[in-house]
Amino acid sequence: MRLVEADDENVPAYYLPHHPVIKEASTTTKVRVIFDGSAKTSSVCSLNEALCVGTVVQDDLLDISFVLVHPEDTQFQRILWRFSKLSPVQIYGLLTVTYSLGPSSYLATRTLQQLALKKNVYVDDFIGGAQSVEEAIRLRTELDELLQKGGFELRKWTSNQLEVLQGLSDEQVGTQFALHFNPDESIKALEIIWEPEADLLRLDSLIRISDEPPTKRSILSDTAKLFDPLGLIAPVVVRAKIIIQELWLLSCDWDDPVPEPVKLKWESYQQELSRISEHRVDRYAFLPDSVIQLHTFADASQTAYGACTYARCEDSQGRVRILLLASKSCVAPLKRVTITRLELCSCDSRSSSCSHQERY
Repeated sequence: MRLVEADDENVPAYYLPHHPVIKEASTTTKVRVIFDGSAKTSSVCSLNEALCVGTVVQDDLLDISFVLVHPEDTQFQRILWRFSKLSPVQIYGLLTVTYSLGPSSYLATRTLQQLALKKNVYVDDFIGGAQSVEEAIRLRTELDELLQKGGFELRKWTSNQLEVLQGLSDEQVGTQFALHFNPDESIKALEIIWEPEADLLRLDSLIRISDEPPTKRSILSDTAKLFDPLGLIAPVVVRAKIIIQELWLLSCDWDDPVPEPVKLKWESYQQELSRISEHRVDRYAFLPDSVIQLHTFADASQTAYGACTYARCEDSQGRVRILLLASKSCVAPLKRVTITRLELCSCDSRSSSCSHQERY
């Protein structure tokens, strides 16, 4: 960011509210600044409402913070800032793509696509692999060279094979050490935790049991923390959605304690959810040099419907491996429909899930 000169203070501008978010588990950025581009001004309009969002160009979900914006647009990314309590508050203009603004995701991802990096990227996370250590090292080298053309430096490199990380500095490595794994070493990407030494995936529950009585607001807030892009715990997440739907039917106020039957359901759910971190799945779903089959199932009930896709692999030695690839679950509509129609909805989910898996 740069300090705004006095001559520029009178031009039309937008000032972004912002606050810090502390993330102790992060290996690189423990404090992130969150900007609010949806805050309305005296004109009863926010910056996001005036911006064109752009099309969706990133992969479906299964810190590009160095993309410069045009100098004429920095006046709409101003903040009030000081570097210490003793310093005066001054006006700064943010020079790079700023998250929380509508088009930020498009601008960041489209920039990477311009560098010919079009797959396995979601915003600033690249998740890929190779069949051998040599191929992985070559991939790492080529990615570094490619992104350096755009002025980007890749960091937080992580691999289940430490040989792939050799030659990188400590600042470029996502694990605590490049030469060996620490006990219980884990890396988080898109809220999924990867244990690289064992090559396993798991999810942690971010819902904490509170002494305060649950309300509609707190239950909805906690449910939003259940981020499961692959659907590894879809049957678990849908239970929380069913409870929310029940609250909607009861027409509860946002901050009133929920009725006792719902309270008991939610507290029981919270207790069971704490065990979710015990569930682990293999990151690599296949067998080397094997024949792969995709098997997709769908079903429905009066309360929810869903679909899941399994991969069945069989290699030349007759070894068979079956593993869940992805799943999706939805609550049934408030307006009651027949089981037959809900089963059709689950088949539609199955179809889209299967076609997505076949592309990859």
